[in-house]
Amino acid sequence: MSADPQLAPADRVAAADWDAITEQMNELGCAPVPGILTVEECRSLSALYPQVERFRSTVDMQRVRFGSGQYRYFAHPVPDLVARLREAFSPLEQWPRARSRSAANVIRQRDALVLTTSERRPVLSSRGWSTGPITHGVSVVRSEVRHALGLVFHDAQP
Repeated sequence: MSADPQLAPADRVAAADWDAITEQMNELGCAPVPGILTVEECRSLSALYPQVERFRSTVDMQRVRFGSGQYRYFAHPVPDLVARLREAFSPLEQWPRARSRSAANVIRQRDALVLTTSERRPVLSSRGWSTGPITHGVSVVRSEVRHALGLVFHDAQP
């Protein structure tokens, strides 16, 4: 599903199939949300990546044994599009921290993946409830270059 360029990002988020997303979130702890960004919005955000001054930190994933590549945290104020997306998705910040298993997700350009993150997650075992670790990330890059935008809420500023 392509993002409708006539709609604001918040309207695209609101138009998503939240019943299906809720079902997948409850089952897997994550769910794809198609058509959130236009191709042009993806390109404009990707174009910011070489502008090191726009970011407050860069993490070398291989150095911390998270795979290969790097990721960056935007400095404040974040770009307007990022702020609008964060605001649109902010009701999801309090989603129950429930994942019953790991899942590998491949998402297309323009789509979002909603996932819960926490140090620990509730896990139902044969002996009752216990806690287990949460892991997350993007799928393996198989060709070319990929930029992924993570909307981090724990450092959000009004």
